[in-house]
Amino acid sequence: RQRNVDPCVRWADQLSDGTITDRIAQNCQADQSAFGGPAGGIDPQHTGAGIQVTVITSGGLGQLEPETSNAFTASAIFTPKFSFLPDTDIALTVDYFDIKVKGEIARLTPFQILFSCYDAEDFPNNEFCTFFERGQDGDISNIREVRRQFINVDEQINRGIDFTLRVNHDMGSWGNLRLLGQATLQTKDTVDQLGVFEDFNGDVGDPKFTANLVTTWEKDKWTVLYGVTMIGKSSSVDDYVEDFGSICNPTEFFDQVYGETYCVVPRTPAVWYHNASVTREFNDHFEITFGVSNIFDTAPPQISGLVTPFGNVPQASQYDFLGRRGFIQAKAKF
Repeated sequence: RQRNVDPCVRWADQLSDGTITDRIAQNCQADQSAFGGPAGGIDPQHTGAGIQVTVITSGGLGQLEPETSNAFTASAIFTPKFSFLPDTDIALTVDYFDIKVKGEIARLTPFQILFSCYDAEDFPNNEFCTFFERGQDGDISNIREVRRQFINVDEQINRGIDFTLRVNHDMGSWGNLRLLGQATLQTKDTVDQLGVFEDFNGDVGDPKFTANLVTTWEKDKWTVLYGVTMIGKSSSVDDYVEDFGSICNPTEFFDQVYGETYCVVPRTPAVWYHNASVTREFNDHFEITFGVSNIFDTAPPQISGLVTPFGNVPQASQYDFLGRRGFIQAKAKF
């Protein structure tokens, strides 16, 4: 559908409600690609009604360069011993990673192609603008086709530190207690794509810190597990202010609708998920597990001021969209 692809559909309304930036609106207004002359531009109330966009998907034969990467990693392992914990083994691993990929091969969605074109400072000369054409028979402002092909991303850098903590405690006749903690602190996540530089580190959907802790108690044929997952806070406030000047009443539309100061929330707090399960083993050949995921029915964080396919919820795989739920799992060994 046109409106799912084209950021210029009803661009005046989108500008008023803060969905698109001034730059995108100005470029939509200045777009003469379907008119062949200096007059016109895309109508502010262009509806996008009509024939669906034709998306041409192709490979990159003869157009792609081999991607290359440089990776640097360093690790340190600590195994401390404590006299007051004679039956406990502790191991802490710290891994530093710095990965740079040049010419990474990627395929963009039709929306990403058009959005990147109209958001470019060098519109209409940006390379993204060469991947689509306007001019359907029913409406010359409609997108006729989008050429979705593999391209070389100029450069992508990802840098950070991984932490892994393993603790094993022998409780004698009470069984065995194990802890496994894993965490990642991301210090850099940038992409330079066809001349457009993006720093995603810490943005909504790309938190700087995530962690997971699993505690397991085992005795005889019973295993009890309790896990906690933490998704760190994130914020796209700086990006929003750069685009709109403020997070409060960025356009006149907000004054008209709310009648008072209204501030969008392009950020998320830290989110915690708790999970538990009990496993019983039978005769070394069969086991059954009962458990509950998302015990406290924690909902995904809500945001405003950012457009996602899920409305006011970040489009990020780390959040749980299903809520509290039970599960049963059985395993058999033959």
